[in-house]
Formats: sequence, structure tokens, C-alpha cells
Amino acid sequence: VQLVNEEKYRNNAKLVSERFKDRPMSPAESVVYWTEYVVRHRGAPHLKSRAIDLMWYEYFLVDVIAAFLLMVFVILFVIYFSLKKIYLCALKYFQNVKKKCD
Repeated sequence: VQLVNEEKYRNNAKLVSERFKDRPMSPAESVVYWTEYVVRHRGAPHLKSRAIDLMWYEYFLVDVIAAFLLMVFVILFVIYFSLKKIYLCALKYFQNVKKKCD
């Protein structure tokens, strides 16, 4: 309820409404125009999305996702083995320190 009373919200709503209503023709005229345009240009192939011609692996960017996953796995692999190496070195160090104390 408080949101509706805010002046800023009201002004933004009016601005969006004015922009939406600012059209060169009515929606019905627009439908007629675009229907005639498509008929005039035999289906208007120049307006069709180029995504229609893509293969599924191009459309879903499988190569990009695979490269990203490969990078993540390599980084995780390096981190895992680095931490494992640090752990083993620390373990050896503390075992040597313990033997010297005994």
C-alpha cells in the first residue's frame, strides 16, 4: 500500500505508460501492416532468426560449456593435488619432529 503512495513510483508508472502508448499506429493497424509486409516479401526470410539454422550443439553452446567445465576441472585437479602434497609434506614434517622429541 505504501508503494502506491510514493511519488517516484507514480511518476515512473506514468512515464512507462506514455512510452507504451506512443505508437505511430494502433495495434490493429500494426497487425495489418506486418501481415501485409510478410506477404509482400514472401515470408520475410530476412526477419527470421539465424538461430533457426544452427545445429543443436551450436544453439546450446555445448563447446563453450565444455571448455568452461574443462577449465574448472583442471583448476580443481591442481588445487586437490596441491593440497594433498602440502598435507603429505606437513605430515612427514610433524612425524619427523615427533621422532626427534622421543
